[in-house]
Amino acid sequence: MRREDLYRLYWTDFHNFLAVKNSSIVPKRRKLVRYDGHFHLGRKCNLSATIVARRKCIGVEVFIPNCSDLFEELYLQKSEIKDDIGVDLDWQRLPDKQKARIVLELSGIDPLCSRDRFRAFEWMQENLEKLHNCFEPRVSSIMGHHAASQM
Repeated sequence: MRREDLYRLYWTDFHNFLAVKNSSIVPKRRKLVRYDGHFHLGRKCNLSATIVARRKCIGVEVFIPNCSDLFEELYLQKSEIKDDIGVDLDWQRLPDKQKARIVLELSGIDPLCSRDRFRAFEWMQENLEKLHNCFEPRVSSIMGHHAASQM
């Protein structure tokens, strides 16, 4: 099977896994892509799950495409967010200064290998839900304050 087909199968199976588990994480309805899956979080940011088979690594992240102010306000809550999630996150301001990522990765797992697949799905579900539960109210609150201040 071609590598691209393996990635597509991975994301299809992961979406099905989330449905069977009645996960609160809702996949965005869009074409399945090779390296990542996108999930709803808020108007100004997304949850993403990533796989990098060549590095034997999977990850979950909050991706903020065009709102550096949102990243800065979340960064001010970094300590509380760490306490809520229970692990350190990798806070990345991307070079163009408009995009940012808040990342959690797990190494030593081959997401395209069938023996690691269930463990990868469980880890992704658990950590996407943690990120969603932690960030969704914060993002909503920050964006609500921004909208009110612009009236």
